[in-house]
Amino acid sequence: MAKVLFLNKVSGLPGSAATEIVFWERFFDINCLVILVLFCLSKVAGSAAVISLAIVWGGLWLMLVVIRVAKLPLLEKLCTIVPTTPARRFVFDLIKLIRRNLTVGFFTRQAFLGVLTWALNCLHAYLFYRVAGGLDLAATDLLYVFVISTLGYAVPAAPGGIGLYEAAIVFGLGAAGVPKDVALSLALVQHLIMFAVALAGLGYALLTTKLHFADLLPNRIRREVDAKGRPHEEH
Repeated sequence: MAKVLFLNKVSGLPGSAATEIVFWERFFDINCLVILVLFCLSKVAGSAAVISLAIVWGGLWLMLVVIRVAKLPLLEKLCTIVPTTPARRFVFDLIKLIRRNLTVGFFTRQAFLGVLTWALNCLHAYLFYRVAGGLDLAATDLLYVFVISTLGYAVPAAPGGIGLYEAAIVFGLGAAGVPKDVALSLALVQHLIMFAVALAGLGYALLTTKLHFADLLPNRIRREVDAKGRPHEEH
């Protein structure tokens, strides 16, 4: 929601259009993460776990297929399950925007950017543990640690994944034979680096836009998004 508000503030995008951008970012993030998880599961778990995750992943793609091939009146009718009229209109506008970008060219570009981004993230983790941490571990072991820590960070158990992120890294490095005290030290430093980069970016955003900390509150975000007009209808 903070990203939606930021896009709304700096570019004047309606709430549904800003949400669409965040949706595609998250969609390709999920796909890259699922591919990595499937790779790791294929090495350390049975086929049942791989098949189960693949089915869930296929359901996500099936949703996009339905949005692409279904007629707009049918999609609008399905939106009636949304409880309120403003929310129903918002969801239908979002579906139309998603539908517009369901093209081969769009997916090719976004897949390339998504893979590039995640490859750089993997490289950062590899260099951190091998160079800064001095760990002589195989690349596959470090990939497992990266995937586990990413999953730990993604679980909304605490703000910023505090605690769970460190526990995931300690677990992953521990499975590779790294002592717990060393693993915890590396986890804390790694998390601190992530916070430092994010806070530096936030400071820059606050200084260069009219966005304030109060604008990041959920109620303020909803009011800002609802106050904007609807995007143009699909032609």
